[in-house]
Amino acid sequence: MFLNYFALGVLIFVFLVIFYGIIAIHDIPYLIAKKRNHPHADAIHTAGWVSLFTLHVI
Repeated sequence: MFLNYFALGVLIFVFLVIFYGIIAIHDIPYLIAKKRNHPHADAIHTAGWVSLFTLHVI
């Protein structure tokens, strides 16, 4: 019984790490643009979120 709960905990942990990892990867271009004082940093940030929600169709 313990292994069932342990496996469920590992599964939830892996899902959360992948979920937050994908969000962090999509935020990298904005962080680079912000660091370099890019004039369109806000547009880059918005484009990152749009591409995340449309699953890279754009």
